[in-house]
Amino acid sequence: MLDWIVLVYVSALIIAISFSVLVYYIIRTLKATEQTLTSVSTTIKDVENQLGGVTTELTALLNKTNKAAEQIQQKTASLTKVTDSLSEVGNEVLQVQTEVKNFLQNVSKNINRHNDGISQAIKFGSSTLSLLKKWRDKKS
Repeated sequence: MLDWIVLVYVSALIIAISFSVLVYYIIRTLKATEQTLTSVSTTIKDVENQLGGVTTELTALLNKTNKAAEQIQQKTASLTKVTDSLSEVGNEVLQVQTEVKNFLQNVSKNINRHNDGISQAIKFGSSTLSLLKKWRDKKS
């Protein structure tokens, strides 16, 4: 019977040692987990801080982009006015060119129609100048 009691005590001792070893490894695992979670927490805080900085920079960049877009829109509106004005000037130049062309065609037609009369007028003018010259020569 004493053997049974010794055996029970030895078994209890083995169970206690096994339990102690188990607890030891559980504690080590929990401490490693705690360190990992602390590291993850620190990393998350760092990421939050960096995202805050990035968010601020992105907000500033978006504001600048919006201002640039507004300026581009205003300049585009100004260029539209200039383009419209240039288009109107081009139309006016085309109209003046057409009018000049029509005028020159009319003059050309009239010259062709009155070609004989113009020739006679030039001959008459030449003859008149010759007579005047002769008259002056005789006077002198």
